[in-house]
Amino acid sequence: MKIRNDARDAHIVALFTSGDTMQTIGSQFGISRERVRTILSTNALIGRDGGAAKRVRLAHAEHLQAREHRCHYRWGHGLAAHQKLVQMDPSPVGAFVQQRQSAKNRGIIWELTLDAWWQIWQRSGHWTERGKGHNHYVMSRFGDTGPYCAENVFIQLAPMNNSVRREKRSGLPIGVRRVPSGHFVALKMRNGRTHYLGTYTTTAEAAAAYEHA
Repeated sequence: MKIRNDARDAHIVALFTSGDTMQTIGSQFGISRERVRTILSTNALIGRDGGAAKRVRLAHAEHLQAREHRCHYRWGHGLAAHQKLVQMDPSPVGAFVQQRQSAKNRGIIWELTLDAWWQIWQRSGHWTERGKGHNHYVMSRFGDTGPYCAENVFIQLAPMNNSVRREKRSGLPIGVRRVPSGHFVALKMRNGRTHYLGTYTTTAEAAAAYEHA
């Protein structure tokens, strides 16, 4: 009659459920793979409860955790919430990224997270009417100045937004032009001639120079 070795068997169970295979466990204890299988079966364990299958599950869980972390870092919410936004038609995610990039190109500070931006649109009730055409709505800044932040934006009809008027198709304040260096030049018309007012690092500085010239 074989003598049970409860301490050894408990160790084998622990190794198997942590991801070790029957073969490596058998080699460690000097017993056959089938003997390991018998010990595991005695403890109500089968192949999918540990070994390679357990390692695959652990790797998958780590991968999902990493994706969840990246999603929170980039968007401020989890994968499930983000997936719902991505699957919407039209998707708020693409529109958010586009407007954020447009603000960056115009030298305007952007302080809105995707969630904050989306909540503003939801509260407005005009998400499905978003656009730059007639009877469409856009997100604007009060006075068309300052950063894009929750306290400084609102939803209004596109024709009422300064940034889509004929003289401001560039998205920059009146009298302001972006130059290849990435800086902003302030210009003002006087007596039919364009006068150079200076080059500035931000649109706000250039716009101020135009207003006070």
